[in-house]
Amino acid sequence: MGTECGQELDDCGTTFDALRERWLRQGGDRDVAVSSIEAAGAANLLERKVTAPWGGPELSLFQQILRVIAHLAQHKGQLFYYLKLMGRDVNTGDLWGG
Repeated sequence: MGTECGQELDDCGTTFDALRERWLRQGGDRDVAVSSIEAAGAANLLERKVTAPWGGPELSLFQQILRVIAHLAQHKGQLFYYLKLMGRDVNTGDLWGG
């Protein structure tokens, strides 16, 4: 099945701060996303039609990127509620960046 971890990240051999530090050291996902979009160029974003690797309709690259962003927002919400259920000190400012 997999390794059973307790409610705290420390129980799995890591901490939130360690994960955050590693993510920041790697430049974060934002930098990679922005450079990839810039490399694609405006014409490709609007005119190139692609199908997502997991299936679905053929849409412009721009539309597919918007769908990925919406999908990631769902996961962000899930993580927020898991943390709340675990008793972590998070609030809507953490969820929405306020």
